[in-house]
Amino acid sequence: MRVFHKILLLSLVVAVFGELRVIPFQDNFRFAIGSVVFMFVLLYLEELPDLVTGLSTGVTVVAFRVVKDLVLFPGLSSFDALVTHAPSFSFYLVLAVFFRLFKVRQYSEKPLPLGMILIAGDVFANTVEMLFRQGPLVTEAWPYKLGVLLVVAAIRDYLVAGLLSIVALRQLRALREEENKRNERLLMIGTGLYEEAFFLNKSMEHIEKITAQAYQVYRDIKKLDAGRELARQVLWIAEEVHEVKKDLQRTVAGLSKILNWEETGGTMPLSRLVNLVVKSNRKYARSLNKEVEFFTDIRFDFQTGRVYTLLSILNNLVANAIEAIEHHGEIVIYVRRVGDEVRITVADNGEGIKKSNLEHIFKPGFTTKYSKLGVAATGIGLTHVKDLVENLGGKIEVESKWLEYTRFKVILPLEQVAGAIK
Repeated sequence: MRVFHKILLLSLVVAVFGELRVIPFQDNFRFAIGSVVFMFVLLYLEELPDLVTGLSTGVTVVAFRVVKDLVLFPGLSSFDALVTHAPSFSFYLVLAVFFRLFKVRQYSEKPLPLGMILIAGDVFANTVEMLFRQGPLVTEAWPYKLGVLLVVAAIRDYLVAGLLSIVALRQLRALREEENKRNERLLMIGTGLYEEAFFLNKSMEHIEKITAQAYQVYRDIKKLDAGRELARQVLWIAEEVHEVKKDLQRTVAGLSKILNWEETGGTMPLSRLVNLVVKSNRKYARSLNKEVEFFTDIRFDFQTGRVYTLLSILNNLVANAIEAIEHHGEIVIYVRRVGDEVRITVADNGEGIKKSNLEHIFKPGFTTKYSKLGVAATGIGLTHVKDLVENLGGKIEVESKWLEYTRFKVILPLEQVAGAIK
């Protein structure tokens, strides 16, 4: 909406709300809701020019009241109606000039000073209007009238300041919520990238071993008189594998610059991290058309810098729990401190794990999950979790009963995961 349209709309709204009024004295002077609307909108919409808005509103209010009187009182002349309501124009013009001269908008974020300066402007503008209506003659009633003006101005101007503060707080809260959502999305994306970077690092370790072994084979074959051609082929393989390793190193280095949370000392309360996991996996459960209830029992909370690592561990365990539940079920996440260890348990009442499979679940490639087309899952989720846990100097335990429940317990050294302990 253009500024001109906003000014016109404000002028009309103020004119209409100006009819919600109280007439305190024996004349046409009034206290109306329109002035509250005028001050609030003028403060809220900073793009509105003060003087132009004041002129437009003053003219519109006078015109509206004149037309209204002519409609309600057919015998009233246009001149008399104009003389009666013309002083109202002075109120909005003077108030707009006051806004301009004293830069009232700069106090928008300070309710107490804002209220005080609005009172001063309100009383001054009303006094000017009263002078136009009654003339400069000072009577015994003037102290009383000024007192009424001051009281009413204090009430409605602090109402304006309060409303403005409420709107500002709501906007700030909305911005924070949006920022939190954005940060949560970025954190989950970062967790996925962290997992990929972890596997790339593992791949580089294997490639390094392969390169070393290939080079050793090359040296052994080269000693043989008949093996020179074969030695050159083995050397070529070693050199190509080494090139692949360098490419992976560049990829991991790029990811490390993005995933620098843990290197730069960024921390997060474990309770918030758990809530984030629950929130994201609740959506995952819905996407699978499963009704899963989540519960958390956190009896020990602390700041952790291992954000991506713990997110990856918990995400995998909770996602597995969801997949183990057929239609309806419950998942509970427990956090306890036992001595110098923190113990995180993820329990579900899904189908459980067969006793014969328990010793294999952490082996790479082992899976019991298949898609509707019969395609097996990768079988690396729990292997990844075990590697992450062991990299932190911890261990993971599993307890399960077929068709009843499964509990994964992650036991981690507190010094490895905790920053400022609560």
